[in-house]
Amino acid sequence: RVVFDELRLLTPKPTETVVTTAIAAVDAAFSQNAAAILCLTTTGRTAFMIARYRPSCPIIAITRDESTARLCHLHRGIHPLFYQDLHHSKLWEDDTEKRFQYGADWGRRMGFIQKGSSIVIVSGWKPGPANTNTIRIFK
Repeated sequence: RVVFDELRLLTPKPTETVVTTAIAAVDAAFSQNAAAILCLTTTGRTAFMIARYRPSCPIIAITRDESTARLCHLHRGIHPLFYQDLHHSKLWEDDTEKRFQYGADWGRRMGFIQKGSSIVIVSGWKPGPANTNTIRIFK
């Protein structure tokens, strides 16, 4: 937590939305003692920003892009998942929930997420890159 607080104080203000969201997600993960942070990412930038603030829990980055998944391996604490669903829903909200469920199921299988654990979820408000601004907390 000390490293996070120092990094947050050293971050120049004002920040971009993705940076503000990343800081808030890591702060929420510390406050909730979260088992994991799940994030949907197109380019990997959201996951990279979250990793920059050194959360104590794993970051599960769910992406549809194989090269983004490979790139995520280069950053501390990120566990990338390549999500490939041939029958994805036409409704963006339904598709988002399916991807989060995929990430949560993987986290349970790997032992990161236990029953009753808090999970911080980070996503965008619409499809595509540069839209990350939403944080949800689930138990």
